[in-house]
Amino acid sequence: MLQKIILAVTLCAITSTAASAALLTGTVNTSLSSPQDISAAGTLDWAIWNNTNTATGTSFAPTNVKLTSPGLISNITSATADAVRGVGSLTQTFSYTDGTSPNTLTNSTMGGIISNGIGVANTGPKFTVTGNPGTEYIVSIWGSGGNGSAVGILTASLNGAPDVVLSSQAYTARNGTLFTIHFKPDLVTDLLNIKYLVSPATVGNNQFTAIQAVAVSAVPEPSSIALGVGGLAIVFGKRLWRNRRTAG
Repeated sequence: MLQKIILAVTLCAITSTAASAALLTGTVNTSLSSPQDISAAGTLDWAIWNNTNTATGTSFAPTNVKLTSPGLISNITSATADAVRGVGSLTQTFSYTDGTSPNTLTNSTMGGIISNGIGVANTGPKFTVTGNPGTEYIVSIWGSGGNGSAVGILTASLNGAPDVVLSSQAYTARNGTLFTIHFKPDLVTDLLNIKYLVSPATVGNNQFTAIQAVAVSAVPEPSSIALGVGGLAIVFGKRLWRNRRTAG
């Protein structure tokens, strides 16, 4: 009996380890509570762009990152040929407790990064996230937008997996949206690509989409879970053997 249990658990662990195909899924939350805890979502890494300056550039580094940041999150650039710039008057509030400088933020609004080509369909910011092969990551992306009834379309792309396309609510109050992306790359060179564009269906009146913050955490590996189950199976098997021996 014990041998059968151990064999079943071993086969489960091998099957879990062998499944290494690229993974990409996503969900969207359009009704956010305040504040949003960036530190809780970014156990591996996080970055924010608290930019309100309208000066343009081709690439914007984060204004703050996790104190122990491994640099998984890239700078923000434009998804088109336009420049990017900061934007203010966004209404979602945020908190964090493990930043580089400053170290903390408590229930405060932030700026964001937008494309300078406001009011133009399919324009907006983009960035990438790096991951290790075989590890599943959870990427939290806080977006916003504004002017009229602007709607954002977020597209996540990863080599070897179908694109994930998610839509925001209408940004009538410059409120926030949380996009949650699960991804697992096959190769270290397979980057998660994110772009957040103004929907052609709602373009006009200087409408824009913005990225404010990105956080990264990891999902426990299946092999670790299998080892835990295996330990329980062995304990259970030994107890069953002792009971049978005592009964005999």
